[in-house]
Amino acid sequence: KVDWNSVDAGGQVAADGTGTASEVYNPFYQNMKEKTFEEVRAEAKELWDKLAVSCPDTSFEERMAMNKLAAVIVFTAQGMPFFLEGEEFARTKPVEGSDKPCENSYNMPLYTNSLKYDELTVNKDLYQYYKGIIALRKAFKEFRLTTREEVIEKIHFLEDKDGVVAFTIKGDKEILVIYNANKEATSMELPQGEWEVYLDHETAGDTPRYKKSQKITINALSALVAVKGN
Repeated sequence: KVDWNSVDAGGQVAADGTGTASEVYNPFYQNMKEKTFEEVRAEAKELWDKLAVSCPDTSFEERMAMNKLAAVIVFTAQGMPFFLEGEEFARTKPVEGSDKPCENSYNMPLYTNSLKYDELTVNKDLYQYYKGIIALRKAFKEFRLTTREEVIEKIHFLEDKDGVVAFTIKGDKEILVIYNANKEATSMELPQGEWEVYLDHETAGDTPRYKKSQKITINALSALVAVKGN
């Protein structure tokens, strides 16, 4: 599971707030023996509500960026992605008469548990981003490796930076994935060759948006996915 609490405001990636990305992720992949399910763990809250409670001083735009980043992490991880209904349009579970979201809605009325489709109109950009991430995952089988041996052989972590995870997946295509959990943009040297960018902080999908080589900038609280050109 990907716990958003492990990517805190200070940009630490390790589950306990220490260590480099490769120290955290490599042992997991190397010891993986069974199928895994990937989700953003928000305890009993919806992801959007969890972000509002855990990051109260952030703007709407920052929380939206966090939501997108969390989704990218889930859908570009190995294993079966899982997300809750309505997460794709920032579903919230309000408590009537309170300005705080519901802690656990198992016994709450429709006011709390209903899907509020007006949020889909308000957060259409997030909805389209989820559709794009799903299309991207479906387009490249490299995101769906099936054995422990494949994962160890084909996933290679790049140089670590604080708050940044970067790796390549080398299959029929070579795919570069970068997560930047910092509140500032970061730049990285690209592996050799020309790279077609399919996903960045604004858009995601199964067709390339633009090409980059040598160096690239990843916006704050965002991800980037690129495929090496032929």
